[in-house]
Amino acid sequence: MEMPGGNADTNHGRDAGSASPGWYAVPGPPGTLRYWDGAQWTNAVHQPQPWQQRQQQPQPWSAPRHLEQSPSGPPLRLPWWQTWYAVVPGLLLCAPVGLIGLWMRKGTQFNLRVVLTIMSIGLLLVGAARSGTNSSTTQAILPVATNAAVTRPTTSPSVSSTPVAVAVPQLSGLTQSAAQSELTRLGLALGTVTARPSAQPVGTVLSQSAAQGTRIQPGTRVDLVVASALPTVPAVTGKSQTEATRILQAAGFVVSVTRETATQGVNGAVLRTSPSVGASVEPGSSIELVVLAVVAKVVDSAPNCTPGYSPCLPPASDYDCAGGSGDGPKYVRGPVYVTGSDPYQLDGNDDGVGCEKN
Repeated sequence: MEMPGGNADTNHGRDAGSASPGWYAVPGPPGTLRYWDGAQWTNAVHQPQPWQQRQQQPQPWSAPRHLEQSPSGPPLRLPWWQTWYAVVPGLLLCAPVGLIGLWMRKGTQFNLRVVLTIMSIGLLLVGAARSGTNSSTTQAILPVATNAAVTRPTTSPSVSSTPVAVAVPQLSGLTQSAAQSELTRLGLALGTVTARPSAQPVGTVLSQSAAQGTRIQPGTRVDLVVASALPTVPAVTGKSQTEATRILQAAGFVVSVTRETATQGVNGAVLRTSPSVGASVEPGSSIELVVLAVVAKVVDSAPNCTPGYSPCLPPASDYDCAGGSGDGPKYVRGPVYVTGSDPYQLDGNDDGVGCEKN
């Protein structure tokens, strides 16, 4: 870097007022800069980081001879009469005298006196503030260096980077192992795996906690729900209705009962189920139990008895009371109880008993 107005060689002998304020190369590690405020060297020194030294090779510049300092010498200083603590008090002492003379001089316009007074006070305030803050402002920008030789950093700066979010892939339909491999490839982690009975092949991913396309940070866990085998209908044939119902309900099924009658067998025993034993069904499905209900065997009435009489009268063309005037051909001795109709007209007085006199 060169000072304005010439190169490093031509500026070697310039006085303090020939260079404008700025950063200039000084003796030390390559790329070391020091701030020149236009009148003197400041204590602000900028030394590049190790990775910058390969890129920045500023052209060295020799300071004015009367402003040079040795690497181990004290900071450069101006003559006392050029410092702010000499200039500002001088202005404060001289300005009031000039203002008094201005106001005492006759013939000067009043407006001109006011304007000159305000300008003088403003210049005093600006000069005092600028002189008092010049050094501290410059030192706040960069680290202060008391010597030209600045210690080289021994450690490389840490470079922090924000992890880039990744999109969650489609995992449903994959096997559990394939889904885990895909998550690992993208820098994600496998979370909790929950098994759920399904008609899908065992181990197939049914759902995922983070939807496909969702962007999440690397290392985030993704939970999976995978398929497990469907439950089968337990073997309950031959068991009682009560026991079979308990077994099916414990397996997660809903039970319904249908009865089938028979004249023999174990009453209340399970004959079969629907769906059949061993069938794979969804949890919560309804299982029908077919239970045996034993009933007594129905005995048919004798085929050789005429209905309506007790005791039995085998069928005939006609019956008459024995010892009576009837001509048969069949006779019966009483009493005969009429329990229905009286086709043989044995109950002549309709009292329900026939042939009672025999």
